[in-house]
Amino acid sequence: MTTAAALENEDMPPRVLVSMQGIADLAHVRRPVVSMWRRRFREGQDAFPEPTRGDGPGLMFDASEVARWLEATGHGNNVDASADAAAVATPAGLLFSDPAHVEELEALVVLQAHLGPLRGRLGSALLEAAMQVDPEDLSIRTEVERHVSGEHDWADFADRVIDAAYSPAGALEVIARRSSAAAPASGPAAPLSDEAADLLAALVAALPSRTAVIDDGIDAPLGVHLTSASGDDPTIRLGSGTHTRRLRRRMMALGVWVSDSDHRTGAMHIDRLPHQPKDSDAVALTTLDESALQLGADAVSVIIGPARILTDPLQHRERGIRADALRTDRVRAIVRLPAGLVPGSTREALALWALGPIPADVSVEDRYTAIADLTDTMLTSTRRTDLVSDLIACMGTWQQTRARAHRFMSLQRTSSLRVRTGSLVTRTPARTTTSNAHELAARVKDAALALDNDRPDVNVIDEPNPTAVPPASLTDLIRERHARLIPGTRISPDDLGPTGLRVILSEHLDNPTGIGDVGIDPLIYAANYPGSQPTQPGDVVFRTGPTTAAWVDQAGASVVAYPARILRIRRADPGGLIPELVAQDIAAQPAGPGAWKRWKLRRVPPAFVAMLRDVLAEIAASQARLEKRLARLNTYTAALITGITAGAVTLTKSHPDGDTVTAEES
Repeated sequence: MTTAAALENEDMPPRVLVSMQGIADLAHVRRPVVSMWRRRFREGQDAFPEPTRGDGPGLMFDASEVARWLEATGHGNNVDASADAAAVATPAGLLFSDPAHVEELEALVVLQAHLGPLRGRLGSALLEAAMQVDPEDLSIRTEVERHVSGEHDWADFADRVIDAAYSPAGALEVIARRSSAAAPASGPAAPLSDEAADLLAALVAALPSRTAVIDDGIDAPLGVHLTSASGDDPTIRLGSGTHTRRLRRRMMALGVWVSDSDHRTGAMHIDRLPHQPKDSDAVALTTLDESALQLGADAVSVIIGPARILTDPLQHRERGIRADALRTDRVRAIVRLPAGLVPGSTREALALWALGPIPADVSVEDRYTAIADLTDTMLTSTRRTDLVSDLIACMGTWQQTRARAHRFMSLQRTSSLRVRTGSLVTRTPARTTTSNAHELAARVKDAALALDNDRPDVNVIDEPNPTAVPPASLTDLIRERHARLIPGTRISPDDLGPTGLRVILSEHLDNPTGIGDVGIDPLIYAANYPGSQPTQPGDVVFRTGPTTAAWVDQAGASVVAYPARILRIRRADPGGLIPELVAQDIAAQPAGPGAWKRWKLRRVPPAFVAMLRDVLAEIAASQARLEKRLARLNTYTAALITGITAGAVTLTKSHPDGDTVTAEES
């Protein structure tokens, strides 16, 4: 820390260094401009400063020398370069990629906000001040002690960063921005997008009467955003995790009062899972279960985390822990959120749980949980407002939940969610009521009568079918081995030609009449693609993007080119699937990478699978005959009009008595 020798040289602050990119940021120019300055001003009175040795990789320069050069020569676009230099510079030994270094620098900034300028103060004075500011060691005391016992002195740099950022709060934002750039987080630790942060902030703002409790999984930037949503005079309570210490420092710099009360009644908890990036799914779910158990009697909670643990299918152990959380009867709503809410981890889908008071006036078997799947829904401001209203109603009384006309939610028995092995947000189809069954039967009968002689040879009995089976997710059907997913073959364009084995391309699914125009030589196919699987009769060829499309290959023996794929239905046990019906359902499903995992497919009773396929084949044959007849009629119409207008033919009309009359005679 500060020594006697350092005090004798108090007018000479420790040197701080800046990289080439830092110089560009300081001068408000692009990085290549700095390289041009170094080449153009190598010599002379206005020579660009020489690089100096530093701890970081690449060339490093004295920040003060660079700032003076910019101001003296008038280069760049920042007249306050000397004042702003600390915002882009780095003192000796400091690594913004090292969390411990960042914590120490932040602690010094907070200490300066309470103590005044730190430069020239002895380490013992800083320690004494830290104990007074943070007697319970909740924010800065440990970090200041660690810094004082270390080999570097960053106190002067902390003063300079505050001056450059105009305030301690601004300095902490600069430090956070530079540490994030030096060591960007990924996966579960990656920051949430603005859309996700705004959703949580809107939930906090919707319940201003409750104390906002920012739990251990919320990082400092998100915590500050949630605090700003709590109103002009927020009451905030924080947890005790690693994120919380950093957030407390931000709150202290902002002057926000933080409550240390353990009283949980009336609170609104906000949390994110997992608390640590290294936490396993089981640990994260255990944290979720404990949060539900420890929630106050009339408190509410919103927990956001990976959809893979909050909504999606799980292994037996993890599924049991999640079921334990559901057994608390505190889970009032479960929402799978839109994709893209974690920019630093594009594959990380999020979900949200809303917890509220136990509906004591409702029997256990009659308790419901609201669910929603917004995976393919863009979260606009209007939809976010509606979703927040849905969630607030769900966290209230049972009467409030039932009374609201939910835009996104559907109610499912909580008891059914506990034992569900698939996705929690998959809606259980409602049983067809008697009135609906009669209406549907009448529609079938009317449609058959309208066909007249074109109706298929099948008897439709007007009575409900007790063996009807509900739709099922494609993921569950594959897991239960009713269907199999086969990837398409990555075929080189050089191997394709007009003849050979039929090749189905992804674009062919938009217009199946083009199937057969592209082929591949059987010998080339066997030699270059030995692991490829051609289609079998009845396979469904489909794609997931940019739009969904599907086609049933009735003949088989086709080669499917990537990115198209094959869905093969098991003949011995199709699980109620019919290829033609599956193709129709796929065309109506949402598109996108991995979207097929959330598709729902209709099924028919197993006893009617073969019969319905025969009927559909007969209808398809009738449609083909009618299409050919329509094409012939269209050809005749065009030829007739052309012939008459060109004067090439003459029209005659036959009378019942057999006489022929020309157009002129009529």
